[in-house]
Amino acid sequence: MRIILIVVFMSTILFSKVINIQNNHTNLKNFELEYILDKENKYDIHTIKNAPFQKGLSKNSVGISYLNNFWFKIELENSTDSLQELYLNYNYILFVKYLNIYVLKNDQIVTQDIFSVFNKQDHKKLSGNSLITKIDLVAKEKATIYMQVKTTSPLEYNIFISDIKNHTQNAIITYSITILLLSIIMGISIYYLFLFALTPYKEYIYFSLFLFSVVTWSAYAYGVVTQFLQIYGRDAFYFNSALYLIPLFAILFFKTLFIKNSNFKKINILLNVLISILLFISIFYSLSVMGISTLGITIMRYAEYINMSILFIFLSIIIYMYKNKVPLTGYFLVGYIIHVIFFILTILLFMGKIPMNIITMHANLIGTFIESIFFSVLLFYKIRELHKTSKETENMLYLQENKLIAMNEVIQNISHQWRQPLSQINSAVLIIDDELYHLKLKNNNIEEKLTEIETMTKYMSNTIDDFKNFYQRSNKKVLFNVKDCIDKSICIVDKTLKFKQIGLEVELDETIFIKNYENDLQQSIIIILNNAKDAIVSKEINNPKIKIEMYKKNDRIFTKISDNAGGINDDIIDKVFEPYFTTKHKTQGTGLGLYIVKIIVENTMNGSIYVKNEKDKTCFYIELEDNNER
Repeated sequence: MRIILIVVFMSTILFSKVINIQNNHTNLKNFELEYILDKENKYDIHTIKNAPFQKGLSKNSVGISYLNNFWFKIELENSTDSLQELYLNYNYILFVKYLNIYVLKNDQIVTQDIFSVFNKQDHKKLSGNSLITKIDLVAKEKATIYMQVKTTSPLEYNIFISDIKNHTQNAIITYSITILLLSIIMGISIYYLFLFALTPYKEYIYFSLFLFSVVTWSAYAYGVVTQFLQIYGRDAFYFNSALYLIPLFAILFFKTLFIKNSNFKKINILLNVLISILLFISIFYSLSVMGISTLGITIMRYAEYINMSILFIFLSIIIYMYKNKVPLTGYFLVGYIIHVIFFILTILLFMGKIPMNIITMHANLIGTFIESIFFSVLLFYKIRELHKTSKETENMLYLQENKLIAMNEVIQNISHQWRQPLSQINSAVLIIDDELYHLKLKNNNIEEKLTEIETMTKYMSNTIDDFKNFYQRSNKKVLFNVKDCIDKSICIVDKTLKFKQIGLEVELDETIFIKNYENDLQQSIIIILNNAKDAIVSKEINNPKIKIEMYKKNDRIFTKISDNAGGINDDIIDKVFEPYFTTKHKTQGTGLGLYIVKIIVENTMNGSIYVKNEKDKTCFYIELEDNNER
């Protein structure tokens, strides 16, 4: 907070100094800038004298249109009794294709200065981003300045005349504000770039790139590239492509924060379309600068309208998300509205619709600075929320691990307690069978029952082994047959499904092997099967069925579990993997089952899980990498 107050204080001082200097260029009399639009190129220096000039939007600037010819006129008079050395400063020269300056005294041309931004020899005439023409006026002398200009970009002009005292100071102070704001925003960008290097959060890199794009384009638009790096003409236009990267990285930042693959699918598609458009424009603009394509020239003509359209589409999406009560979108909405307001001021300035002043000139940077504060607050809360969720996940997995360990101990005890009785039952069966044989008694009913007892004890012994293997945790990936793993899962829930009269259809490829955590996959399948069973029972489905399919496609192994319980409501399908979300009564479920499955599949097994409604079916897909290493 102290740093922000210091920055605001310094900015206020600089603003006041610039205003003071711009209001006190000289003690010249009748210093006004007038202009005339010359679309048809019908004027020259001789005929322009009688042309109907009009005043500009402000004292030192005038709004212009794209790629038009203009004539500017300034009347000067030295009202003092001494010689004055004055300097005509034509600022933001990088946006001028052609400039011809005439200085007339007593209707005679005393000075002529010709400049073309595409002529590298003319670059020697420049002082950074300004073309400066010296004008000497003796006591009580008058002069008229005519400037013929052809533009390369829709931008306001900043033309002023100052004496030797104010000339250098004005240049330093004018760029000081720009450099200060650019440095602050660049510092924030670097800070989040370092955070991204130290953490796994993509939010940081997209926010950093968003700010860096603002700095890159602003350095071009405000003449910093030209002023300090002396980059002119076509070379400077490369920096302008960052104009389309600003909304692109803002959208990516928003997507990473609020849009996941499983939620807001239509919004996600629309955002992807906007990203594609911006990438397309940026690429073809750069190709046009290199002379490979002419499409970028057309794009540049409509750049403001394209950007404004995308701004408002994106803003509408943010408002929609906010109305849907997506957490923390309020911070993004406020920050982005500020960005839009100040960006509109910048665009209106460049289109010549509003006059140039300290606020309108630096509107984009001021808006970005304020926006970055809101986004920083948003990131703080979002990352804190992610840390909290991560901690809860770790706790749940820890509890789940302990639960499995405890259950393993219980199963071990049950196994120990049951093994001897089962063995004794089998021994008794053998003794009875042997006695019947020695007594030469033949009873088919008794033999059938003895065989049934033997089969049942074997089944119980195998079931104990299945549960022991299921609760036996392994920290090492093993190569296993996926069909066998699914069969083991089915064995554990098979009796329950049959008791509920739920049909089970299985289509498995027995040739597929994978190296992963077998018990984790088995546990995930059991949870999904139990969820399907609960949905069928709660909805009292006639002829209930669950189907398990397993197949390989494009080096990925898919396990699909579907049921005919009527699908999941579209309003909640995006939430089924969220922790503590459940449609059951609180006494019947905690809402952690599918969340645990998601954590196991995505974090432990490096796979993915998602759910779809297909007609009247709910279909869960577990997708794993085919890493068969046999």
